[in-house]
Amino acid sequence: MVEVQEHSNVGLLYHRFGARDYLGEELHVHVSQQKFFACNCSFGQRVRANATAVDRHGGKSTCCFTVQIVDHHPPKLSHCPTDIYAVVGERISWTVPKATDNVGIRDLWLEPRVSDGSRIGPGDHMFRYVAEDWHGNKAECRFLVSVKISGSPESGWPTELKSRIQTDTSVIIGACVVGILAIALLVLMVVVFRVCRRARVFERRQLRSFRSSMPQTPTNQIDASLSEPPPYEVAAKDKLPDYKPRDDPPVYDDICKEDSRTDEIGGCSNPIYTISGSDETIYRAPVNPNTTVTDV
Repeated sequence: MVEVQEHSNVGLLYHRFGARDYLGEELHVHVSQQKFFACNCSFGQRVRANATAVDRHGGKSTCCFTVQIVDHHPPKLSHCPTDIYAVVGERISWTVPKATDNVGIRDLWLEPRVSDGSRIGPGDHMFRYVAEDWHGNKAECRFLVSVKISGSPESGWPTELKSRIQTDTSVIIGACVVGILAIALLVLMVVVFRVCRRARVFERRQLRSFRSSMPQTPTNQIDASLSEPPPYEVAAKDKLPDYKPRDDPPVYDDICKEDSRTDEIGGCSNPIYTISGSDETIYRAPVNPNTTVTDV
């Protein structure tokens, strides 16, 4: 039987084999295996080995034997949860501890079995984690979960739970106040919106009643057309009439009739133009119509 070490999966064979020849001299014994390892198996482990001795004449003798590898060292649990204090209704959670073993961990479980983050009833509850290796060695760690009833005397409560409850209460009160203020602000905004809307509707009704009470004049119709288009009949009625001349245009002879008493014809004087100078000067000199000399 070979036992593995506590901190490693190694077992050494310390058994001393002896052999002598026919003359009584002690012979050297060679062992086929002296270091053994445990397996991650639940049915145990046995290993076949042999020891051989050879005399000076070459004679050899062999001894076969079976080595049973065992492990008596339990697992180790670290980071075991500390005692937990809570109030009824709170979700309780913790960190699962870490289990280690020289051969290997076969299983790790919680007693009693509850799911992490579940709600636990009031009272003191003792939990434990159990770790088991492949050779049946077990280790455990325990922790307390104490659930208090809200409103009960706080004389036996730990300081950490009291401070947390006070902090949670302050947070809840602050959240309630903020919620109430938000609801009040929302209601105020709705009321102001409805009041403004009713005021606009009332103003429009007053304006319509005022316009309907005034006589319908073109000016009023134009003012009304600024807000909404007038009907077709009003637009057709207010447009300018088609242009039509009253009489035919007068004839020039009718305007300027001869007057026997004067040289004027109907008040229209006809100028008489006189050109002075020689023919050569007349043809060569440019004529400016603005400086023509006239004799009436």
